[in-house]
Amino acid sequence: MPPRGQAISLLRGGVQPVPPARIRRHGLHRTLVRVATDYPVRTGRHCAFLLHAHLVFVTKYRACVFTDGHLRYLEQVMRQVCEQFECKLVEFNGADNHVYLLVNFPRKAALP
Repeated sequence: MPPRGQAISLLRGGVQPVPPARIRRHGLHRTLVRVATDYPVRTGRHCAFLLHAHLVFVTKYRACVFTDGHLRYLEQVMRQVCEQFECKLVEFNGADNHVYLLVNFPRKAALP
């Protein structure tokens, strides 16, 4: 995996780092993607993808109802749901009035 922010090429069925001199010399700016995170880029037969969703659930009127026990239980439930949808729960956290998740989706999952 290239370092954060380095250009990568998605050509020829793989993900390869591209030196900056080659970008300027060959004008490859249309075939490059910037790696914005430290997560591995997932590849399919004809594509490379990195699809994350940041979900935030807030209680009604921002009422402070979640305790540590509630948050631990919610994390277990969310991990089970992600496994059923073949997703990966990258991060889960919350406070007494909200919960947020960072979910890594496969390319076949439809996001509304």
